[in-house]
Parts: sequence; C-alpha cells; structure tokens
Amino acid sequence: MDVIDQILVDLGLDKGLASDPDLLGDILRDTMFLADFEAFRTQVASSLCDSVDLSGLVARVVGAVRHRCPLLVEVLDAGRRDGLRPANAETVVWMIHYMYLLEALAQCMVERPAFLVALRDHVHFKRESLEIPGGFFGFVETVHEATGGGLFEGAKVRTLDLVVSQYIDWRSREPGPLPEGDLFRKNAGLKLNIMEAVVKDVAAGFGDNARVGGKLALVAVRSAAVVGESRVIKQALPPGWVALYQSWNLAFLMANLDNLDLLLPKLLIPSVLDAEPDDYLFRRGIVLWYVANMALLGLVRDQGVRRQRVRRLGLWADQWGQRTLHASEGFLAEHLGRPDALSS
Repeated sequence: MDVIDQILVDLGLDKGLASDPDLLGDILRDTMFLADFEAFRTQVASSLCDSVDLSGLVARVVGAVRHRCPLLVEVLDAGRRDGLRPANAETVVWMIHYMYLLEALAQCMVERPAFLVALRDHVHFKRESLEIPGGFFGFVETVHEATGGGLFEGAKVRTLDLVVSQYIDWRSREPGPLPEGDLFRKNAGLKLNIMEAVVKDVAAGFGDNARVGGKLALVAVRSAAVVGESRVIKQALPPGWVALYQSWNLAFLMANLDNLDLLLPKLLIPSVLDAEPDDYLFRRGIVLWYVANMALLGLVRDQGVRRQRVRRLGLWADQWGQRTLHASEGFLAEHLGRPDALSS
C-alpha cells in the first residue's frame, strides 16, 4: 500500500463515494456561477437530481497522478511522514464533487468550440453583473479595490483572457498547422504566463521553484496545429517539458495562493493531468482561464472574503520546489545545449 492508498483509507474513500446532488447544485450555483448557464446545466442535469458514483473519478485522478506526476507521490509521502495534513475528509469530499463538475465542463470546452465561446460570453456577463470594467487597467484596479489583495489576480485573469481569445480565433479556422506568426505569439504569451509566476515565487522566497520556472520559460513550443472536427489545438513540446511544468505549477500554487480547494483541482482533473503532452497546454489553458475567472468572481461578490477550505502550504511547496529543481537537472543542456546554470 503506497501513500495514496493510505490517504484514501484515512479519508474513508477506499470504500467508494456516492455524490450528493444538493452539494453539486450548491457548487454549481455558489462557486462556479453556472446555475443559469443552460448549455452546461443540461449536461449535468441528471446528477443534480440523482446520486452518481464518484469512485471512478477518484480512481482516474489517482491513476493520472501515479502515471503523470510521480513527484507528487514523493511529496505526499514525505509530507505524511512529517505529519502534514492539508485537508480533512469533509473538504476532500467537497473537492471531489467540485472536480466532478469541473471535469464535465472541461470535456465540453475541449470537444465543442461553440461551447467555449458561449462560456466566455457567460463569464463576461457575470463580470458585468458585478460591475467589473472590461478594460485592462480598470479591471485590475476594480478587482484590487474589491478584494483588498494584490494586483496579481486581476492581471492574471486579463492575460488569460487573451489566451482564450487566441484559442477561440484559432478554432474558428480550418484544420492545419498554425503559421509562424501565431506560433511566435503563442510562445511569447507562454513565457509571460510562466514569468509572472516566477516573479511571485522569487518575491515569496521560493527560489528553487523559481529556477525551474526560468528553465521552462526558455524552452518553446516547437509547432502547433488545429486538429479534427473539435478543432483542438495540438502543441508540440520537448520530451519531459509537460511533466516538469506540472510539478512546477503545483508547487507554485501551494506556495503562493489561497483558495487551494478551488485552484488545485484544475491541474488534477483527468482532462488536464492525464492529457497527452501535445494536448496539455490547450486543455490546461482553457480550464485555468475559467477557474481563475470563477475564483475572481467569488472574491468580488464576497468583497474580498476568501472562503477557502485549504490555505497555501508553504512547507509542502518548499519541499516540492527542491525536488522539482533536482528533477530538472540537465533539462537546458538536453534541449538547448547550454549549461544548466539555473540549477544552482
């Protein structure tokens, strides 16, 4: 029995888990702002009336963690030995219900280009209902004043808006490779996304993880294409990039952000964590965009009160950053042919 099996036993999840339709309805309305989004509500309507078995979802997440992110297993094992307990059973059950809905939403976004467009319009409608301006600086300032927090969250959402707008534009085209200009803009946006987090890691004193982010930012997407009837965006990355990115990003979240009960699941749902490497950036990008907006809407609605069930986990993040940095040794030498100075 490994550490994941032990955690499942401790939480009572080894015996299966049936959903609570009322809890799913509450999450859909109060957390996800989707109770009035009929395009999605109809997709999950039966689960809002009748209980469903969630053990399959749990098994898929566990399988994906073991397959795609072995460093997470190591960190969980080390943390367990140190007596760290990030969440109680009630919180974990809430998160699994939330992940059930988020996984269903992710599948709709990936498979149906028109659904993503409709979801974007719905999010903008929700922003307007909370009187959040559309312009960049007005948006960031309003969010800052409403939440009493820093500028990172508002600025991050606006940069993610650009990412999703880019994906929507690409999906409106006929299948085929993206031209060099689009690939250049994609890589510029990806580097900006990573370096935003690197700066925050450095400011918070998580230098090991910041070094990993610096490495990731130096290695670009090699090619991209619109593929199939669903118009998914395939993006070719060097071997090992996605696994390193996953570990780095999870450590970043634990180190710097609250509301981990909302933010961690976006990286752990099967549609993202178990995605093939050339599907990963597209799936992660659209799910991150939605979750960042969802969390921001909640903060503005609640006037900055963070109703998080799991707060940032600095000690876990520090250990995770150290292990991720160790795992990244030789990464730049392999892919860029340069000395790996960022490891020291």
